[in-house]
Amino acid sequence: MSKFLDILKAIQLPPRFLFAAAALGLFFLLMPVSWAQWLHIQGVLEVGRGWIALGTACAFTFGTAQLFPLIVRWWRRRIAIRQTVESLDSLSVDERMLLGYCAYRKRRTVLLQLTSAEANCAHGLCQKGLMEEASGEGSLLGWPYTIPSDVWPHVVSRVDSFLGRNWEKDATVMKRILNLDKRTSAQRTGHDF
Repeated sequence: MSKFLDILKAIQLPPRFLFAAAALGLFFLLMPVSWAQWLHIQGVLEVGRGWIALGTACAFTFGTAQLFPLIVRWWRRRIAIRQTVESLDSLSVDERMLLGYCAYRKRRTVLLQLTSAEANCAHGLCQKGLMEEASGEGSLLGWPYTIPSDVWPHVVSRVDSFLGRNWEKDATVMKRILNLDKRTSAQRTGHDF
């Protein structure tokens, strides 16, 4: 029974160790005869070549099998990010303004009063995966909302679509940005979480 448990422990090694064992086994299998003679392992290789091949194949197979869930998780995350980025085109005017404000000020995090209209927009953005609400790090007067690092480059690249063309010359957009400066705690405290 203990040998079976030892085999299970070996199978459950991290993939990097299993791939290292497979690479070492492959090295021994493909090693030139002159190197085996120099290392004094020619006899071991002649007798145990089949076992080394079996161990190498098992290590590679189990390492690949352990990588499969990681690859699936990575692929699902990419799909989720793509869907989140595609939802950038279907935002309301206030949600676009809040994201445009963050991109204009080059801040991923903004502190909003929980009772403000901007906080309601931030809640909508959280539900769409475009913002995250920090837990336990704020107060009623200033609660941090952060744009995820995966989404941030897409937000920065679309600042013109959020604020409109020639938004820097548009007085109404600049007035809304200044109004957001007054209403957010991020500008006054200078925090960027």
